[in-house]
Amino acid sequence: MITLQKAQLLSQDKLYNGVIDELRKDTLLDMMIFDNNASYNGGSTLNYVYNKIKTHSGAAFRKINSDYTASEADTEQKTVSLKILGGKYEIDRVIHEYVHGVQYADQEGFQLEQKINAVKRGFAQSFISGDSSKNDEQFDGIDVLMSADMKLDSGIDLSTAALITSNYTALTDAFRDMQANFDGTPTAFFCSPEGYALIQKIADRAAGFTVTKDEFGKETFRFNGTVFVPLGNVTGSANSVIPTDEDGKTAFYPVRIGLDAVHGISPVGDTVGIKTYLIDKNDANAVRAGACEMVTAIAVKNSRTCGKIVAKIKATS
Repeated sequence: MITLQKAQLLSQDKLYNGVIDELRKDTLLDMMIFDNNASYNGGSTLNYVYNKIKTHSGAAFRKINSDYTASEADTEQKTVSLKILGGKYEIDRVIHEYVHGVQYADQEGFQLEQKINAVKRGFAQSFISGDSSKNDEQFDGIDVLMSADMKLDSGIDLSTAALITSNYTALTDAFRDMQANFDGTPTAFFCSPEGYALIQKIADRAAGFTVTKDEFGKETFRFNGTVFVPLGNVTGSANSVIPTDEDGKTAFYPVRIGLDAVHGISPVGDTVGIKTYLIDKNDANAVRAGACEMVTAIAVKNSRTCGKIVAKIKATS
């Protein structure tokens, strides 16, 4: 098991630690636990094999001279192929030859920083809605991997201020019902920026929410101890990772992160699958390339550790 924080502590490479610093600014990645045990077993991919719990074992009382009714936990074996997420940037060699020192370093540093930001958004997008059956370059996300009985769309309408006031308890009840169905306490509710704004409005009206502020005045909202984490936009797009659809509906995703729940996967080692490739100053090509990439995927080991709650948050004509 490894986290971004642990990978940073294990590394003495200042550049790598700087990359991890940027990745840790993303709350999802900073929370994520990675099982760094994926290995090459032939073929063209790195694979990770695990057993997913489908049905939990039961327990009951019995009378003297009577026996238990047998029940066993049911599992199924899953194999996940890691995917390569990243990109490259290019800088003309003339800039390297004639723009020296800080200016050149700043140019490559800027390009690398932007590429890291794109990787963060790409991971979030695939974490939620990745579907390898539609795009085999992506890893499957929780929308694909979660059980159908952990998805709830009960027609809650919170699309106006008046409807928020009259209907917000339906959403908080849905949160409580979902948490009651969880194996353990969710680590976070992931949502869109619009969904997060709705939570702020409900917190003004409802009990059960706690609000804290950091030293910079940034607010964090929790419901029954579970934090709400807004995810940003899809890489290269103004569309949210968690969209609001044409019917004005968006989703809230409660997820428990852990090695027995939902977690990331990375190759064997202590780098969380992150690599950077800076421009080679001796490259003879007219345009020189650098790159950043992450070799990763996710596993859902327990069907009761991620869910989806849908609500209407925007009025439609």
